Amino acid sequence: MTIRSCSHEKDVAELLKRGQWPGLAPAEMRVHVTECASCRDLTAVAQAFQKERVVASAMARLESPGVLWWRAQLRKRNAALKQVNRPMVAAQVFAVVLGVIAILACLALAGRSGSGWIKPVAELPSALHISAMLPETWQNTPAPWLVLLTIAALAVMGGVFVYKASEER
Repeated sequence: MTIRSCSHEKDVAELLKRGQWPGLAPAEMRVHVTECASCRDLTAVAQAFQKERVVASAMARLESPGVLWWRAQLRKRNAALKQVNRPMVAAQVFAVVLGVIAILACLALAGRSGSGWIKPVAELPSALHISAMLPETWQNTPAPWLVLLTIAALAVMGGVFVYKASEER
C-alpha cells in the first residue's frame, strides 16, 4: 500500500499546529481539504488529538507552585526533626540515668551525715554508701564534685524537660 502525500499537507499541518484551522484558514485551503482525502484525514486526526488534549488538561488539577513548595518545605522540616530527635533520645536517657545517680548519691551522702530526716538510708550497710566508692582522704570531707555533678545533672535534665515541654506536636 502506498501513501500519497499532498503538496498542501504541510500548510494544513502548520494551520492545525497554530490552532488556525478552520476559522482562520483561507477559503481555498478549506475547499482543498474537503476534496483531498490525505488532508481530510490529517485534519480529522489532528482535531481529535486537540480535543482529547483539551479534555485531559481540563481534568488535570495542577496545584499552585506555592502549595508544592510549602509541602516540600514541610517534608524537609519533618526529615530534619527526625534526624535531630535521634540523638535527643540518647541525651534524655543519659540525663535520666545521671539524675537517678545524683539522687541516690545525695541520699547516700545525707544518710552518711546522720541527718535525722533520712533514717532508712543511714541504716544501710556501709558497702552501699557512696563513701565506699570515695578515696579515704575524702571520707571525712563533703565531696564538692558531688555537688557539681548534681547541679550539672539537674541542668541537663532541666534543659531536656524545657525542650520537651516546648516541642510543637
